[in-house]
Amino acid sequence: MHRMDMRSREQYLKALLGRYLRARKRGKSALLDEYCRNTGMARKSALRKIAGLLKGESPPRKQRWPVYGRPGGISSPRRSRSK
Repeated sequence: MHRMDMRSREQYLKALLGRYLRARKRGKSALLDEYCRNTGMARKSALRKIAGLLKGESPPRKQRWPVYGRPGGISSPRRSRSK
């Protein structure tokens, strides 16, 4: 058994996805076993890949501006302990 490259695994998974969705529990298990045997991937990783395909693309994350200090160049005040 040789391992597939990433693109081939993705194409293979997309081809199996229709059958996977139509299958019942035993059929899904058999399809997962087949996919793992043919690709060399772990079962849990294959399940995560399927879940990712079903979920779809996530929306882009909001970009945050880097914060280097307070405006005016004043750093956060520290309280001094007076005795």
